[in-house]
Amino acid sequence: MKYASFLVFIFLVACNAPTPEVSIDRYAHIEDEQARNIIKAAIEYAGGIERWESIKNLHYTKQFSLLLEDGSTQKAYDQIHDYSYHPTKIAIFSIENGDTIRTLLENGKYQRSKNDTLLDVSQESLAKSANSSTYVLGMPFKLLDAGATIRYGSEQDFKGKKANIIEVRYDADKHENHSSSEPWKFYFDKQTAEWLGYWVASSDHYNIVENISFERAGDLLWIKERKSYRADSLGNRLYLRADYTYGDYTLEVANLNFK
Repeated sequence: MKYASFLVFIFLVACNAPTPEVSIDRYAHIEDEQARNIIKAAIEYAGGIERWESIKNLHYTKQFSLLLEDGSTQKAYDQIHDYSYHPTKIAIFSIENGDTIRTLLENGKYQRSKNDTLLDVSQESLAKSANSSTYVLGMPFKLLDAGATIRYGSEQDFKGKKANIIEVRYDADKHENHSSSEPWKFYFDKQTAEWLGYWVASSDHYNIVENISFERAGDLLWIKERKSYRADSLGNRLYLRADYTYGDYTLEVANLNFK
């Protein structure tokens, strides 16, 4: 099934990682040398590709609110995420405005229920939803996914820091491991290579997302808090659109448990 194999790529490139004996340049697809060096530094800062690709199981919690322009809450979510690999399994438990939503992937098939009633949702839609929910969490490692066009953009102030901008373009029509074709810009601290945030253009609006804080678990850097702002075409923040908080990271890496 197309979207069962698709899920192998949604979060960890480790699912199809080469054996240790085979030496493969994980950065070879990034032709822009400056962009390649910045991404290498960012991945090392975040814990290194070897550690990332050795994850077997991952658990975390996520709370977020979507906000209207006047600051009132449009929707509120409280979630528990569990991911296993070899074979790939996903379980997402979500409380959304009082409703209980469960999303599962097992034996290559998705299903979603609301208040214990099975929903009629396409495999494609559920796959894209799962991919989107883990894409940002997997940065900067997800920049090693195949098929993206990646280049260095410029230097710019971001969150009061000098930042290098990496511009990324996906093509969902050509690559089934891409959930969309919107252009992205990722901001990395010029001094430390820490990932500071990103800008993305959707079909009818722009968003700027700031990473507020991180925590380390299993010797990897994980997002703890971020804020998303609706923006204009010039990158000016218009209003706070969403608040995200992550935590309780527990992962199994290379036969060892980390917390």
